[in-house]
Amino acid sequence: AARTLYGDDPRWRALERQERDEAWDEVEEELAARGKALLKQREASFHELLVGLGLAGDEAWSDVRSREGVLADPRCKALAEPERRAAFAAFAAARALEAAEVAASRARHGFEQHLSSLQKRG
Repeated sequence: AARTLYGDDPRWRALERQERDEAWDEVEEELAARGKALLKQREASFHELLVGLGLAGDEAWSDVRSREGVLADPRCKALAEPERRAAFAAFAAARALEAAEVAASRARHGFEQHLSSLQKRG
């Protein structure tokens, strides 16, 4: 790919093959890192959209995407459909985990209160 883009450029030809390969690899790595950072930003914005919808976490993506305005929202449009599905699945899993933690905490608290009342009785 680099040869196609820069093969006739005298600056490119002036570099040794190893230097060219290293320079190309650096550019590819930087572009990949930028792409990942941009995707993370887009996913974070999409997450904000989902939070703003007040979802409970047990909805299916097909139900959420059919809500008015969701697909037209720029935070949704910024992701391709497979990325939306993955981001929604991560959101739903996080919400389910939060709900399970809250339920466990409530159960633990209720059990501790029950034990405390038994100890007070005697």
